[in-house]
Amino acid sequence: MEKKEDLHDHHRSGWHTMYQSRQAVPQHFNKPIPPPPPDPPTPPPSPPRRTRDDDIDEFMSFTGVTDRALAARLVEDAFAQGKSLRQAIREYLESLDQMKKDRRDAVIAELVGMGFDADLAGRAFDACGDDVQRCAAWCRARRDAVIAELVGMGFDASLAARAFDIHGDDVERCAAWCLAQRPPVPQASDADFAL
Repeated sequence: MEKKEDLHDHHRSGWHTMYQSRQAVPQHFNKPIPPPPPDPPTPPPSPPRRTRDDDIDEFMSFTGVTDRALAARLVEDAFAQGKSLRQAIREYLESLDQMKKDRRDAVIAELVGMGFDADLAGRAFDACGDDVQRCAAWCRARRDAVIAELVGMGFDASLAARAFDIHGDDVERCAAWCLAQRPPVPQASDADFAL
């Protein structure tokens, strides 16, 4: 009989079997058990995969390239080299900058070959673009204006033209050079005025 009592003393009350192990046990037994939390919302579907046409369209919109075949070739070449679309766009724009710089240098060299100052030729390019004839006309007009201004100050036209060739269209420097080229004026002494 003692065995039965021992079993009875070790017997559990059974309340632990009323709840699931992950469920919280209520502190007050007179309240109902709360419902389990709702399932988490399903994540939104992932955006559709980009296609090569999407890449080409984006390349064209950023770079201004209007020829779809050229854009497709540039994008394909970049991807074949393991580059991203962003790198392809950046390299294309940098190549345009380099091409413009090369063209600017070529136009300036041609204008300098015509006898114009490099600084003046650079400003002509900035004002007129890469049309050499328009740049040369701009330089000649600027040259004529500076020479006319120097002649208006009393300098000889040939001297003013040489000053322009040396100092470009900086009127003050040209005028200073022209003044430096004049022969010195003899100074009168007191002996010249003696009777």
